[in-house]
Amino acid sequence: MNNLHLFDSLLSHSQHGVLVVDEQFNILYFNKWLATRTGLDLNEYQDKSILSALGLETHSSFADAVSECFRHQQPICLSPPEDTFTLPLFDSVKCLPICQQLHLSIFEYQSTQYCQIEVFNVSDTLYRQEQSNQRAQSLLQMSKALKQSESKLRSVVEHIQQGLLTFDEKGLILDYNQAVKKIFASPLIDITELLPELNLRDYTLSSALEQLGLTHSEQWLPLKHCPALAHCHYEMSITKINHPAEPFYLAQLRDVSSFKQQEEQLSEIARLDPLTQIPNRLVLEDRTEQALGRSKRNQQFMAMVLIDLDEFKQINDSLGHQSGDKLLKIVAKRISQSIRKTDTVARLGGDEFCIIFEQLDSHEQCRDLLKKLVNQLEQTTLLNGHEIIPKASVGACITKGEIDQQELYKRADSAMYQAKKMTRGSIKIYQHSHEQKRHSTLQNELDKGLDYTELELFFQPSLSTSEQALVSVEALLRWRLNGKAMLPKQFICVMEQDGCFTEIERWVIHEACRQRKAWLQKELINDDVTLAVNISQSFFYHPSLIKMLRNELNRFELDASMLELDIKESTLLLSSKRASKILKELKELGVKIAIDNFGMGVSSLAILHHHPIDRIKLDKQLFHNNATQSLPLIIGIIEAARSLNIDILAEGIENKTMLDYLIKIKCDAYQGYLIAKPSRNDVFESFLKSTV
Repeated sequence: MNNLHLFDSLLSHSQHGVLVVDEQFNILYFNKWLATRTGLDLNEYQDKSILSALGLETHSSFADAVSECFRHQQPICLSPPEDTFTLPLFDSVKCLPICQQLHLSIFEYQSTQYCQIEVFNVSDTLYRQEQSNQRAQSLLQMSKALKQSESKLRSVVEHIQQGLLTFDEKGLILDYNQAVKKIFASPLIDITELLPELNLRDYTLSSALEQLGLTHSEQWLPLKHCPALAHCHYEMSITKINHPAEPFYLAQLRDVSSFKQQEEQLSEIARLDPLTQIPNRLVLEDRTEQALGRSKRNQQFMAMVLIDLDEFKQINDSLGHQSGDKLLKIVAKRISQSIRKTDTVARLGGDEFCIIFEQLDSHEQCRDLLKKLVNQLEQTTLLNGHEIIPKASVGACITKGEIDQQELYKRADSAMYQAKKMTRGSIKIYQHSHEQKRHSTLQNELDKGLDYTELELFFQPSLSTSEQALVSVEALLRWRLNGKAMLPKQFICVMEQDGCFTEIERWVIHEACRQRKAWLQKELINDDVTLAVNISQSFFYHPSLIKMLRNELNRFELDASMLELDIKESTLLLSSKRASKILKELKELGVKIAIDNFGMGVSSLAILHHHPIDRIKLDKQLFHNNATQSLPLIIGIIEAARSLNIDILAEGIENKTMLDYLIKIKCDAYQGYLIAKPSRNDVFESFLKSTV
């Protein structure tokens, strides 16, 4: 070729390879960069086949690409990773093969077509960016040096895959290559078409570019605000060229859509457990930190729950690792289905999972969620032809954000370790040292044998909002130990672990019915006033519940409609079919059914449609925490309940303002300190006498 010495002089210092071949693959030219990395000498191999020179087969991806480029007269790009080592190039410094990207294009000179192959080292992203900048700079230098070969250089520029354009100090576009024309449907006039955010009214071009951070050629700005590029990802880099005649700017455009997609995919892969496709430890740590912050700011409980499958190693060893993996997937799915939208589940590794519960109202709510979780996990599972019932040891730590993530995990892990020492499928919630001491004291008392004379019922009335008439009385259990009456939340978990709570609930039903009969005999209460008794999830599903209730009602000759059972909605969500069957039997018996603490947590209006409910008790938190924000929810619940002929009772009402609010929204009844605190029977009977 003519002017070969000119090309060689210009391209000898290029930071990428340039190779020119004819249709027979004969070498016309390659620069110093390529010679260094192939070990070839241009003087020796000029006019010889590149395929034989580099030991390439006739049907290699490189040969096929060159042939296709000539055949279709279209540029071709061979990109990694599929074509990582298209040409046998070697980096002598790093002692590694060079990961490369090839740009092939056809140009014509003196009626002969040639294939120009540009070879870029794309071993890492930063290096690719540097090479891209240097490539654009070298093209600009070529345009100055090759004034006599402007048409040839123009041909090279036009076939470069990267968009290049120039503009002046006023922002007017001077010229751009074919790659830019393919991107934009209409001709470009002003640089603000690409950068609408560029403020040329108040600033000079250089100052406006500086505001956008476009002061150096290695700085790339995403073109987020360009309407023509709304559905793809392009970046721009701008270099000021201080030309002696007139300074101008060179802009480079590159399509990073494929890189963005790869980044998103890699980010997703990095944050998900590959087996179960639930978040991994990385995501968990981030969300735990956020949850602790929210918990501390809002002074609301959150919990970390650690779940460890029992006897997982035996399942793996006996049924095989494939069955073990299948079980882990099933467990992950069941955990995910049992938690709320505000919660996070993650796999820590092996057979260990973690849940972050947020927006908890109490320790009891956390315990209810854990019971639901364990029951969900313990469904029969078929593995490799064997039926198994997965069991898990569960440890939890509840906090209001007063401890850091490391301490939270340490305490939850300690609780799980304690659960492991108990029976399979056990739940253990971490307790502080003073709570552990109190727990041990209570456990020692139970070990001695519970003295039922220490148990006592307190009573709290509920009135109608319209007539201020007594509509119900709630029986509340107290354990009087060492002269102090303890609330249920202080001792129920100990009794449940001890296994004696079911018998205590029988005692509560018996005492409540006995007291209801005594009030009737003293004419202190009307027949239509119900006596409400709270029952636990385990007692609700106890096989002797209906029989025991019938016996107690008959013993004291009470109409079943005088007794109301208060049930937490989590109890009904646990097993919908079993719950429906039990509720049907209770309705046949004539007992009233109420849902306690409604409107918080996992509340669902569907429960009201699917089950025979007589009354719902709105949780007191609805009227204390962000009552204004709760208003739409409260009104929605009341309207839904009223359409189903269900009574509504508001809990925790403490002042006249709150009562007026209930009257305004037509709530049926209320309970709280505004009427009376829970009290012993002698005090409560005095209250009843004052209302007769």
